[in-house]
Amino acid sequence: MKTQTTAAWYKLNGNWDEWQRLEWKFRIPKDFRPSTSFCHIHQLKAQEGNNGSPLITITPRCNSNGSNRRVQVIHTGDNTATTKGTIIDNLPLSDFEDEWIQVETEMHFTHDGAFSIKMTRISDSKVLVDKAFSNIDLWRKGAISIRNKFGIYRSFGRKMESTDDRPTNGIKDETLQLADFKVYEKNTNPKPESHD
Repeated sequence: MKTQTTAAWYKLNGNWDEWQRLEWKFRIPKDFRPSTSFCHIHQLKAQEGNNGSPLITITPRCNSNGSNRRVQVIHTGDNTATTKGTIIDNLPLSDFEDEWIQVETEMHFTHDGAFSIKMTRISDSKVLVDKAFSNIDLWRKGAISIRNKFGIYRSFGRKMESTDDRPTNGIKDETLQLADFKVYEKNTNPKPESHD
């Protein structure tokens, strides 16, 4: 699931120099099997320009033997020099399983931007992470807008050769529940254009 990709609706995405706040809930089932390669459940991704890797992801991950099942938050800047990599690591996946999690993120979409994230387990109000980052590159050269993506986006581990082929990285069919989306903006850019 993602925000609008039609140019007439770019004003609803994250645009240059805007502040955006996202709130939503997700629920990962027990025994969710992450992988060693990408397995994102949320992304901030440029629609145009340098739009390869997402700017920010929430990523379930494990080691090659299936151990250290954890949740990461990963940042990829506009280039290698502005990439911070894994900015949050080792949140135990077991803290998330079969629980509704309230997520609150806030972003300032510039090359010298800001990003904060808070994830709270609803059943007992335990704050699983609450971190803020300044001077973080939250823009992509040539982008008009940054869209929000939600759902399971992952690698099979290699190119699948036929309909009977199977992944090599241990992933299996999974579900992810999502609910209660809210989007707020400040410094709204009503006519977004390509920047940089």
